[in-house]
Amino acid sequence: MSLLNNKRVGVIANHTSVNSQDKHLVDILIDQKVDLVRIFSPEHGFLGKRSAGENIENDVDSNHGIEIISLYGKNKSPQAVDLQDLDILIFDIQDIGVRYYTYVSTMTLAMEKASQNNLQFIVLDRPNPIGGNIVQGSVLDLDFSSFVGMHPIPVRHGMTIGEIALFIKRNGLIEGSKNLDLKVIKVHGWNRDEWDINYDKNWISPSPNIKDKKTALMYLGTCLLEGTNVSEGRGTDSPFMLLGSPWLNSEHIAFRLNNLNLEGVSFSQRKYTPSKSKYSGIECNGIQIHISDYLKVNPFIVGVQIISEIYKNHKEDFKFNSDFFDKLYGGVDLRIAINESHDLNQLFYSNTIDLENFKIKREHSLIYPIKKQISLIDMLIIIIYILIIFCIGFFLKNRVNTFNDFMIANSNIGIGLGVASMAGTELGLITVMYNAQQGWSGYFASFHIGFIAFIITLCIGFSGFVITKLRNLNVKSIPEFYGLRYGKEVQILGAFFLVIGGILNMGLFLKVGGIFLQAIFGDIGIGLHLIMFFLLVLVLMYTLLGGMLSVIITDYIQFVMLSLGLLISTFLAIYYVGWNNIFSHLEKGIGEPAFNPVINTSFGYDYILWMIILAFVSCVIWPTATTRALAMKDSESVKKQYMWSSISFMIRFMVPSFLGICAFVYFRGDIVLTSGFGADTSLGGMPSFLREILPIGVVGLVIAAMLSAFMSTHDSYLLCWSTIITNDIITPLKKGKISSDKKITISRIIIVLLGFYILYWGIFYKGSDDIWGYLAITGSVYFSGAISLVVLGLYSSIVNKYGAYCSLFCGLISLIGLSPIKNYLEIDISSSLIGIIVVFLSIAVMYIGSFFGPLLFTGRSK
Repeated sequence: MSLLNNKRVGVIANHTSVNSQDKHLVDILIDQKVDLVRIFSPEHGFLGKRSAGENIENDVDSNHGIEIISLYGKNKSPQAVDLQDLDILIFDIQDIGVRYYTYVSTMTLAMEKASQNNLQFIVLDRPNPIGGNIVQGSVLDLDFSSFVGMHPIPVRHGMTIGEIALFIKRNGLIEGSKNLDLKVIKVHGWNRDEWDINYDKNWISPSPNIKDKKTALMYLGTCLLEGTNVSEGRGTDSPFMLLGSPWLNSEHIAFRLNNLNLEGVSFSQRKYTPSKSKYSGIECNGIQIHISDYLKVNPFIVGVQIISEIYKNHKEDFKFNSDFFDKLYGGVDLRIAINESHDLNQLFYSNTIDLENFKIKREHSLIYPIKKQISLIDMLIIIIYILIIFCIGFFLKNRVNTFNDFMIANSNIGIGLGVASMAGTELGLITVMYNAQQGWSGYFASFHIGFIAFIITLCIGFSGFVITKLRNLNVKSIPEFYGLRYGKEVQILGAFFLVIGGILNMGLFLKVGGIFLQAIFGDIGIGLHLIMFFLLVLVLMYTLLGGMLSVIITDYIQFVMLSLGLLISTFLAIYYVGWNNIFSHLEKGIGEPAFNPVINTSFGYDYILWMIILAFVSCVIWPTATTRALAMKDSESVKKQYMWSSISFMIRFMVPSFLGICAFVYFRGDIVLTSGFGADTSLGGMPSFLREILPIGVVGLVIAAMLSAFMSTHDSYLLCWSTIITNDIITPLKKGKISSDKKITISRIIIVLLGFYILYWGIFYKGSDDIWGYLAITGSVYFSGAISLVVLGLYSSIVNKYGAYCSLFCGLISLIGLSPIKNYLEIDISSSLIGIIVVFLSIAVMYIGSFFGPLLFTGRSK
């Protein structure tokens, strides 16, 4: 519904435009206070009761008094006068998956008019009732394009109405296709591989004579009879399943058809009298069609063979309506072949070649993947990887003897492993996902984030600013530094704010990991919440084993695995999308904003300043990075670690962003996914893209790499927050000394509790923020104050605990930047600007509190 906020809307709808609760689209929009200006109706009218081919006049919806413009009367496309007061045109009609059905033509003409009138065109997609994998029949020759079939697609095309809309746009089948702002809202839970014509629950006849799925299936063959003088069963209880005429020798024809041994179908004789259409009121000798196996039957071939047999036995009586028949078939070949008694198998073979070419052509328009069962090789790669990781964790469990070992690996990590660990933690699955999301929505302009991260981290490495001083103090965490500099009370309060910000920050990690697996595996019949639970168990089991030693070893393995996976994915992305095509598509479709963050509406000057702050925070203030610095042997090793890590800080942004850009170009940004983080396609685009392009073996490698990245980030964060709670909150509050064994036990209990928290938060948080924006705002609850306390605490002698208190509490203001709170308070300020204000406000109150605090509480300045 967010797409419709403050927009004037028109809908193309009929009686099939209902949801799973049988509520009509018009009623839904009215209830949601959408400004619904006008309704447009297709053939058969808004209520779906008018006969085929019947002209329909304009009308008014009796329930809401909204004007209904007929698109099957005087005009078959919306007129400019009907569109001039609209912003968006929505198409929501159930198609039946057969080329000669006029709803697709209505949509086509409406798309063209939307483009000409600068309207956004939204398709609410619906399942193809006869499946999405099988394609059958002839591909239409554009010389025979008409309102009953406009496009070069087969009779049975295997696409949803949304996929056809994408096919039309991407193949330039309408004027102004490049300028059309098209969005397809994806159906949730539809699988193109699975369909059952015997399951008709909630079936609504798309037109009066398509009474069920069996009829829809056979229609793709027997509709050809509309181009002849044989009745196709209109006006009976079995339209398109019953055919005949007064002159037909139905017993003989049924016998001959049964002798053809056509798969999945049989025929019997039956007399009938149509109540309308051909031979209305006249008794006909009929043939009843019986489908015995809907998966094996080829209805198109059945229809062709019926016409061929009737022609052979009734050459005097049988007549073609040549013009209409050729438009239905999409060419003259079939009519000529029947008239001249050619071998129909040659025609079918020719159709098969056309169908294979069409399958290739339609690939880039498919929203719902052709189901790929994950191969044994891929499964083995994933299982072997998980077993290796757990064996390492179990082995390292015996190396953890003290709390220092558990928390910071006894500060004994070398440069090589330290760099890999830093890169591994900062290149987690959440990182890959949110940067791919930035690439999808911000294009190449999003690269400024990685470039800024590279410059800031490199400067920190050269200068040793902040981080070497912390390492020389031999502290295990940022809050421990607070204790040294400001006192135990500030340490406890600082640790509390760090934990609050930190656990809020990682609240969506589990959900994003689940979305990735759900997207890259496709529909495997397992819900998102169950996948999240499985991932949580996997992470908890590993993190509880070995502490920081196992985390760092995981980081090293993940660094190798993910680097290899991203390298292969990037190469294949360029291969499938095309290097030049990436740039040309963005240049033509987006223009300069695709490359310039200053004029890109997703960014701007305030966002760039916010990214400079976040780059500093990511490498200096954020505890998962500083924990690795504090685990190094000495301060010189820390500087080298940061200089080398500057490259990985840049790569972690740019490579996933590039994959997000490739996904956007591949899908053309036209699909809106309904699963995952709200209704945001940008989050599911990249894994859906990888699923489409990765071959067997590479899928397993990439999933293993991403699982590695997922585990690396989670165990780092869980270990970080749990040990900080233990070391900087519980230990200072405890009067007596706590043993190392007890600290480890307490930390492991906290890890489990935090794990179940992120499961809960991932399920129930409903914000609309993008992931990177969410991480930045929740993290600023901690780092807004931490910047002041750490930097000024190390380099200024005039700040004190009173200023520290003020600065820490100031960080809570950042929560205003979260979308649910912003919406509730009706604040129209960007989250990035709110974050910047809070950071500078925290610095200001640090000085103000340091000056006035001693005067207020001790009566003298300090």
